[in-house]
Amino acid sequence: MRFFGVIFVAAFVLPWAVQAQDEQTLMDIRQELEFVYAEIVSLKRDLSTTGNALQTVNNGPALQRIDMLEAEVRRITGQIEAKQNWIKRIVTEGTKRVGDLEFRLCELEVGCDIGSLDRIAPLGGQVLDLQATSTGRQSTSPLADASENASSATNSERATFQRAMAAFEAQEFASAASQFATLTSNFPGGPLTGEAHYWRGAALAGQG
Repeated sequence: MRFFGVIFVAAFVLPWAVQAQDEQTLMDIRQELEFVYAEIVSLKRDLSTTGNALQTVNNGPALQRIDMLEAEVRRITGQIEAKQNWIKRIVTEGTKRVGDLEFRLCELEVGCDIGSLDRIAPLGGQVLDLQATSTGRQSTSPLADASENASSATNSERATFQRAMAAFEAQEFASAASQFATLTSNFPGGPLTGEAHYWRGAALAGQG
C-alpha cells in the first residue's frame, strides 16, 4: 500500500510541477505579446492622427515596422498555441494515470466498490484558452475601438471597415485580412486606416 501511495503522489505532483514551470514561460510569452500589440496600437494611432498628411510624406518605415510586428505576433501566437497543447497533453496523461491508480487501489482495498468511483476531473481544472486570454481584448467588442474614428470616415470607408470587422468577428481571418488590406490601399491616410492596419495584423495572427 505504501508503494502505491508513493506512485499516486508522484503521478499527481509531477504533472503539476511541470505545468507550474511552463505557466511561468507562458506568462513571459503573454507579456511579450502584449508589448507587441502595444507597439502596433502606438503605430496605428500615429498613422491615424497624421490623417491626410500621410499621402504627402514617406510612410514606408512605419508600414514596414507594422509588417514586422505582424510577423512577430504570428510567431508569439504560435508559441502560445504550442505551449497550450503541451500543457493539455500533460493534464490529460496525468489525469489518466491518477484514475488508473485509484482503480488499482480500489481493487486492493476490502469493501471498495469500483462502480462507485467518481469520474476524475482534469488535474488543475479546466485548461483555459491561453491565446484568447493573452491580450485581454476579448472582453469588449472590436468595433468599439474604432467608433471615435468612424464618425469622420466616409460612408464607403466605414462600410468597408465594418465588413472587414464582421469577417474578423466571424473568425474568417483570411477574408478579414484581405478586406483590411483593401481598405488601407483604397483609403490611405483615412480616419480608419490605422485601425485597419492593426486589425489586419490581428487577422493575420488569427490565421496562425
